[in-house]
Amino acid sequence: PSRKNIFKRDDYICQYCSCKLDLSTATVDHVLPRGKGGKHEWTNVVTSCLKCNRKKGNRTPTEANMPLMKTPKAVKFGAF
Repeated sequence: PSRKNIFKRDDYICQYCSCKLDLSTATVDHVLPRGKGGKHEWTNVVTSCLKCNRKKGNRTPTEANMPLMKTPKAVKFGAF
């Protein structure tokens, strides 16, 4: 999944604090951090603001006490 497609899937909304973002302020967060074996795939990446991404760091949402607004899902080909 590309960054832009992740942002589109999540409607440019941080999946932790629900703030509205744009292409210049949005970041991609790995739900299960890559350092802990997480992969860059649809079900493991979400849109995040920089503040939440830094706060969560190399932890899972549970470890960081930062629940996701919704569970990330794969996008079917041609959805965009």
